[in-house]
Amino acid sequence: MYGEDVSNAVSKLGQPNAAQNAASCPRDSMMKASFPDPRFYHTTGPVDSVKFLALTGLAAESGAGPLNISNVSSIASANALSLIFIDQKKHLETLSDSVAFACCLTTEKLANDVARLGRAVVCLEPRQAFAVVADYLHKERRLGDAVGVSEGASVAIDAQVHPTAIIADGAEIGRGSTIGPYTVIGPGVRLGEGCIV
Repeated sequence: MYGEDVSNAVSKLGQPNAAQNAASCPRDSMMKASFPDPRFYHTTGPVDSVKFLALTGLAAESGAGPLNISNVSSIASANALSLIFIDQKKHLETLSDSVAFACCLTTEKLANDVARLGRAVVCLEPRQAFAVVADYLHKERRLGDAVGVSEGASVAIDAQVHPTAIIADGAEIGRGSTIGPYTVIGPGVRLGEGCIV
């Protein structure tokens, strides 16, 4: 297949050299519709064709059109700017005419089926290449050098927060809650009403 023109929608690419040493993501996290959860990850920006090839170590094929990927996604929550992957035939059932995606990393064996519905990029390890792009696009929210209450945190007016506590960006503290000394509330954490930490 690498030497044949199977479809204009299929980009026939080589082995993902850069992705070979990348840590792979657990299978379950790739299939959840909520990935990536914005409470715990922030998106760095879109990936174009050049950056996509550099990240994955794939070689471009002449005639392949431009690519713009803004997020990685499960098949269920994909949109027109999503990168998805399919490495098993059983997942083809979830891919339908109604699913929009920018690009699907897949195996040579499944490329024709995927290409009928959108752009397919063939690589030896679709899951691994997906994990590399996901790691680039969606960075884990971290505390870093945070002190006090972050500007991006939401703290109820009547909540009590000790001056030595750290409340990270995106955290929510409910009404009547108490945050004690040296407590760290991480990014995206939600505490309801009346919590004592």
